[in-house]
Amino acid sequence: LQNIFHVRLRSTAFRRTKLLGWMFTCMCERCEESMDLARGFKCPQCGSGICFFPNDADAKTRTSYPCTRCQKKMSMNLVQQRLQLELQYQARIEQIEKGNLHDIDAVFTQAQSIFAQHWILYHLYTLLAECFRERCQYTEAAHYQNARIRYHEAVLPWSTYTLAWAYEELGDITSQQTNTLSDNILKVSSCTRAVISGFYEKAYFLLVILCGEIHAYTMSSQQKWWAVHNENVEAQRSKMLENG
Repeated sequence: LQNIFHVRLRSTAFRRTKLLGWMFTCMCERCEESMDLARGFKCPQCGSGICFFPNDADAKTRTSYPCTRCQKKMSMNLVQQRLQLELQYQARIEQIEKGNLHDIDAVFTQAQSIFAQHWILYHLYTLLAECFRERCQYTEAAHYQNARIRYHEAVLPWSTYTLAWAYEELGDITSQQTNTLSDNILKVSSCTRAVISGFYEKAYFLLVILCGEIHAYTMSSQQKWWAVHNENVEAQRSKMLENG
């Protein structure tokens, strides 16, 4: 199910290609946008901005849109080079063995010099978050999970199951990180608990929009949210008793 929703976070060309089997070219508002926000490239001029490419059939014969930082455009030749690199990276990530952290990190390190707000980076964020979580390296896992969320909200700022589950997973990761650092929940700061509670709260309200208040998905996030909230109340009560 997650893989189905991840298609929505890929480029317009990819999404439209997926629909060709049904003899259908999507003409929705997002697919008709002139700029593909899932396909950003790091600006070769300033190195900090993003250059997006046109979203139409003639994109290969045009320059990029102006950089979001320095307003310079990529030349036609640079556009062609980036498109070729994009194809190479697409083929490369399809060969990555899930769980091979060394390989994933090597590809990610190189990809960062080429892409920015690009679906290839999103795919690598997902692999890295999963790898670090499996290794109980929760600080790193939370970092890449946050990157996944930022990408989603920039590219597809709608209520989706992918975004809701990403927030719930971030709450889980942060909870695991907190439990690793402290053997007593009462020692965890109220600020940290508030952060974790906020992740579950966001997941809960997104799922309310998507599937209603009584769906199992929604109730799962709600239970986690309330559990952290109750822990906070208990910690505050204990602190008040200590202070007499």
